[in-house]
Amino acid sequence: MSDSVRVTLLAAGESTLTDVTIIGRPVGALTKLAVSRDGARIALVIGHRLYVGRIAGDGPRVTGLTPLARG
Repeated sequence: MSDSVRVTLLAAGESTLTDVTIIGRPVGALTKLAVSRDGARIALVIGHRLYVGRIAGDGPRVTGLTPLARG
């Protein structure tokens, strides 16, 4: 695991960008990213593996990254 990384998101219907910190990101290249319509969940492909997590907090930040499958 690396310490953290930031990604920038544009919420649907919004005009401002939001930086989101991914804490405890697994080592590997971030190649895909998808966010749920309500902005509460995120899916990431890092190093050929799918992870899901929740976006929460004032930061905001991604928490509870869970590996689901290998690509």
